[in-house]
Amino acid sequence: RDDREKLRKLRFVSAGLEAAKQKILMQVKSADHGETMKGVSISDFGAIDEKIGMASDWPIPKPGKGELLVRVHACALAPGDVRTLSGLTDKFQGPKKWPFIPGGDVCGTVVSIHEAEKTFKVGDCVVSRFNTVPHGGLAQYHVVKSKQSELKPASASTVEGAALGSSGMAAMLLAEAAVKPGSRVLVLGGSGGVGTNLVQLAKLKGASFVATTSTAAELMRTLGADRVIDYSTENWWEVAEFAAEKFDVIFDLVGGKQSWRTASKKRVLKRTGRYITLTGDHRYMVMHSWWDAVKWGCPLLWRNVWTKLWPGVPKYSMFNGLDYDPTARKKLFDLVHEKNVQVVLDPQSPFPFTTEGVKAAYHLQKSYHAKGKVVVKIDDHEA
Repeated sequence: RDDREKLRKLRFVSAGLEAAKQKILMQVKSADHGETMKGVSISDFGAIDEKIGMASDWPIPKPGKGELLVRVHACALAPGDVRTLSGLTDKFQGPKKWPFIPGGDVCGTVVSIHEAEKTFKVGDCVVSRFNTVPHGGLAQYHVVKSKQSELKPASASTVEGAALGSSGMAAMLLAEAAVKPGSRVLVLGGSGGVGTNLVQLAKLKGASFVATTSTAAELMRTLGADRVIDYSTENWWEVAEFAAEKFDVIFDLVGGKQSWRTASKKRVLKRTGRYITLTGDHRYMVMHSWWDAVKWGCPLLWRNVWTKLWPGVPKYSMFNGLDYDPTARKKLFDLVHEKNVQVVLDPQSPFPFTTEGVKAAYHLQKSYHAKGKVVVKIDDHEA
């Protein structure tokens, strides 16, 4: 009995020593990057040129349970970055405190993990996307959610990896939800971050015909579009062939109530078809209060309900592009790795990690005229 008790104590001590060893190793691994970092600094809501700056004394964050600390190699911008800076959606997308670091979709190398982390290890190069508010990504180090991360496709650069974070996933979820073999598809706003992925994924899903609105006709054709409508010279609802051969699904990546009304009135969408929007009735949403949110959301919800109940009309829906689906994410990244999906960057990307470079990236994102993703390159590392 005494021997068994000694053995039990020895095992207990051994387990404690091993836990202490792992804790020390984690501290060593996370200590080699110092205590402060360089990062973009936004001091208040307002104009791009007035409020965006750079600071070199940001404290390096520490990962908690379910989180990873990554050394950021590239950060992609999204519409949410522009909205957050503008303050138009401060009720739901305002920072917790000032100043704050913007940016949410990143590609980086894991430098520190929580002791309970089982999926990733130090040294992994991952792609991570933001949750609700994009923040923290335009810096040398960033804490990301483990469940919102995936190993970067080996054949993709770190800049391309960052571009996949939210836009690629939104496109994947849209295609999986609504495109079937033989579908006729119209993508409104095909040359943006989501659209360039969606056109390709719709064809891979077996769509028989994919049309899109864009001024980048050559780019869209290389991505698989069968018909490109230059919206600056032609109205998509006036194309004769669309009235004769209606669409099964219209993806609205531009926004505005008028597009939904036009699709229904001009009857370019089948009665059994679907109209899916990522942006709703207003491209520039305003949410300073819960009442603003109600005014924005109720018309969308009511349209969603009555089109489902009323027979013989296309079905309308507002799509949440931030849904969590690790299976779809893995499928998308495999397609990118196998070069079946091309990651499209705007010709001006990547932007340098300087104050002027970040401002230029924000201006391009705000313009709604980017041809692909807008990405800032934080360092020159490739993994």
